[in-house]
Amino acid sequence: MVGYTANLVRATPGTTLTSLGTGRYDVKFPVSVHKCAYLATVEVVPGPARNTIGFQVRSLLFFGGNPENESFHTAIVC
Repeated sequence: MVGYTANLVRATPGTTLTSLGTGRYDVKFPVSVHKCAYLATVEVVPGPARNTIGFQVRSLLFFGGNPENESFHTAIVC
């Protein structure tokens, strides 16, 4: 889980998080995840490497759909 202050709350050891700006994150895993299945409570976008996944957190479209810093959950299964 990622907290709204861009900190990892729970993660596999060796996992790191990089905040790329408001509502934009890259999560780097200790292994390649390019053939894994993943689920997130936010928009998933390609990461810059085979062991990263990008995430974008936005407000509801009704409220403008702008990037926001909020907590989110993600699960990876390889």
